[in-house]
Amino acid sequence: MPAPKPIPPKPNGVLALAVWPDWVNEIAHGQFQPYIVKRQYPRIDDIIHFVAVHYQVNDSDILSIRRTAKIVRSRHVAAYLSKELTLRSLPEIGRKFGGRDHTTILHAVRKITGLIETDPVLAADCEQLAFQILDHMAKRNGEVVA
Repeated sequence: MPAPKPIPPKPNGVLALAVWPDWVNEIAHGQFQPYIVKRQYPRIDDIIHFVAVHYQVNDSDILSIRRTAKIVRSRHVAAYLSKELTLRSLPEIGRKFGGRDHTTILHAVRKITGLIETDPVLAADCEQLAFQILDHMAKRNGEVVA
């Protein structure tokens, strides 16, 4: 397969307009397809599962209304990672967390963000969990993980 042509800049002058239609045509006919990488994000269910395993609680505990310290911490971390690792909105994340209000998720995200700055153990936990989740997602999608 021949090397792809360099991608021209968006048209902003007469010279660029002469090149732009060919480039659009090549994309439309799929010639750049092997070079386009689709960004994928982890599922919130996977995030909840990884956090539950890490904190030794059940997935259902994170989604429940129980408020023991261990479950609240794991729920907050899962909400934080869901916001950081996905493009989901706060209301969408809240629905995945047992129908919680978006302000509850916002509180959890702000709480963990603040604690990460002062608690190196929590910061390391969040970083490790994020790596595990993204690694799992890459393996699930058949990507090569270095």
